[in-house]
Formats: sequence, structure tokens, C-alpha cells
Amino acid sequence: MRPQIRDGIAVALIACGISPLLHADPATDAQAAVARNDCEAALRTWRDWAQQGNAEAQFFVAALYVRGQGVTKDYDEAARLLRRAAEQGLASAQYQLTLPYLEGRGVKDEAEALLWNRKAAEQGFAPAQHNLGTHITSGRQGPTKDLAEAARWFQNAAEQGWVPSQRALVPMYAHGQGVPKDQVEAYKWATIAAEGTLGPEQQKRLTGRDEYAKSEMARDQVDRALQLAREWKETGTAIYSDSRFAKPGEIYAVTTGQAVNARAYAVTAPVGDGWKAQVDRYNDTVTFTKGLRPTNAADLVSITIARRDVALAAAARNETDLVTAIECSEEVNLKEAGKAKSYTLGEITKQILTIDGKTVYVMSYVISDRSLFKVVEVKYLVYTFLPTNWKESRRAYTFVLQQAEKIGDMTIANNAAEIRSVVSGLRDK
Repeated sequence: MRPQIRDGIAVALIACGISPLLHADPATDAQAAVARNDCEAALRTWRDWAQQGNAEAQFFVAALYVRGQGVTKDYDEAARLLRRAAEQGLASAQYQLTLPYLEGRGVKDEAEALLWNRKAAEQGFAPAQHNLGTHITSGRQGPTKDLAEAARWFQNAAEQGWVPSQRALVPMYAHGQGVPKDQVEAYKWATIAAEGTLGPEQQKRLTGRDEYAKSEMARDQVDRALQLAREWKETGTAIYSDSRFAKPGEIYAVTTGQAVNARAYAVTAPVGDGWKAQVDRYNDTVTFTKGLRPTNAADLVSITIARRDVALAAAARNETDLVTAIECSEEVNLKEAGKAKSYTLGEITKQILTIDGKTVYVMSYVISDRSLFKVVEVKYLVYTFLPTNWKESRRAYTFVLQQAEKIGDMTIANNAAEIRSVVSGLRDK
């Protein structure tokens, strides 16, 4: 399995910068860094940009200091940069600033943490809205527990698709806490939250929902709740990604060129036979997999398309800035993950392709895994595409291609036919 590309403050796109002594345009140096495959230069560029006061760059450089990626781990510096970005009104930084405050990393001031959390919540940031609701119900927000206010914050986040808030609404509606008692609403939110939950926890929550229904609800109420759950749509797509949650649909066979709809975009199925598709609407991903395991090491095992919300897009002066950050972040994360696991990261190569008028940035690499007392190599290619309105939409797309595994030497195919049909068929909604 491919190591996950991390999300949130740890993910993000690595923010990076240039030596202050050079006084060069950060965008210019970032472009040169791509040509040289030089992530260290890209890191210096974005760090300098952060020092110049760019809020998005400050946020992402803070992520470097939290993780110790490309720099020495430093919670004090991370908190300082987050505060500078938060003071400029960046909601994601305001929310992340609450974490070092509450955990004592760099600073320790619960009142200050609650203040920044409320600021982020008031900007519509779902995780902050959930935390604010939780603080109110726990009494941390003040001497009076205003359950009605807590329910409003949970509702705001739940409507955006934030699963923890959807879960929080279930007992509130079931028992009339802060909202009128409404068994149909309780069952509806229990259903929606379960759909966004992965693994055994999903079945546990569905079982609890059904046990509640047996003792409290009539059949027509359950039917009505299920209908409301099917009709429900999140009010936005600005969701703070969390790997614990997903809404994976059924796996189904597709034919060449068949349209597959994600939440914010659509793609067409790859050319060739044997492909199946699965859509995860929470994380806005589409995965195409082969029905049968390929026998040729040059064959593709899967193509995964993901929409990435990238706050750094507002700071980037051109496509190259943003793509450099994405690719360098992926590279650093792969190296860091490899240190703690059994695999090693091979040579990384980068190129730029044009597919049906779309500029696509390609990064390829091989992971060698020795966990089975033998060397198993897997080839991956990451295609990054920015839509024409990427600066306004703050949206990027990645296409991750996985080859079949092979022990020893391996032949890598170009995969042009499969990926071309998918990339050329991508459409923003």
C-alpha cells in the first residue's frame, strides 16, 4: 500500500522559502527549484515568503516546524508563525493555533485557545465550530452551559459534512438537549454520520441506531428519516480532511469513457477492459482498479483521483509555486514515513506533460519494501493538475497511478493511454 499523503497541518503542502540575503522573487526561485528537482531551495523560498508576512506561507511553514520536516522541530516557532497568520484572519491558522495552546506546545493558555477557536468558527470553519460546541457543552466556554448555542454550532458543522458534529447531534435530538426532541432527526443524523465512518466503528454506530429505533420509533418514522438522509446534501465543500471518515460508495464496473461523478468534479473511466470504480464522497476521491490482478509488472493496479483544497493557492504567484509545494511535500512525507517503516524511497523523477491542452506535472518514484524478507518494488506516478481558476477556487487535483508489484528488476510502462483518458475527461462542477 502507498503511504497516505497527509492532510491538515501535517499535510499540507510544504511551505518553503529562499535565503533573505538573496532578495530574489520567491516565485522565480521556486521555478528554478522545479527544474533542478531541488526541494531544499523550494523550502527556503517559502520560508522567506512567510517571514515577509504572507499568511498562507506562514501557516504551511508552521506545519514544517510541527513535523520537523526540512527544519528542526520547533513548537515555539510553529506557534509564532500560526499566530501571525491567525492575526491576518486565516481561519485554518486560527483553528490550528488552538492545538499548541491547549496541548502546551510552544504556549499554554486555554482562554487564548478558546478565543482563536471562536474566531475560526465564526468564519465557518467546521472543525472549529465542532470544538466550540464541545467546549460549551463541557462548560469550558463559560460558567453556563448553553446547549441551544452548542447545538447551533454542531448543526453548522454537521451541515458542512463534519462527521463528529453529525454524531453530536444524535443524542441532542434524541433527548431534546438544546433542540426540540425529534426522533426522526436523530435517526437521520445517525445514518449520515455512519455513512461517513470507516471500519468496524461504522457497524457499531448502525447497530446503536437500529436498537434505538426498535424501542423509540415507528416504521414510518424510520422510513422518513432514511428518506431525509438520502436527500441530505452538505452545504459546502470546505471540509477539513480527516482520515477517520469517508463515504465510499459501491464498487462497480465501468467502460471506457464512462462518466464518474465525485462531489465537486467528474472524470471519465480509463481506456481498456476490466476497470472498476469507487467514489468516496467525503474525501472527494475516485478510485479506478483492475477487476483482476495484473500479471505484467508494467500494468496498472489503480488510478486514484483526489481533489485537494489548497489554501496556499492564494499565495502562489504562478502554477509552478504551488506544484513545487505539492511535490516537495509528497517527497518529504515519503522519506519521513520510510524511516519508521520497512520501505525505502528510490529515485524521484519529474516532468511536465500536456494532455489535451491540460498542463500536467508528473512525479514518479519507486518504493522498495523489505518487510517480507524480500525486496518488493512498486512504482507510483503522481500527476498534478491545476484548473484554470485554481487561484480563486484554491483547488488542485492529483492522479496517483500504482503499478503492479514485482520482485527484483521491473519494467515500467508509460501508461499514457490509461491516464490520458482520465485527465482529459476531468471536469469541475
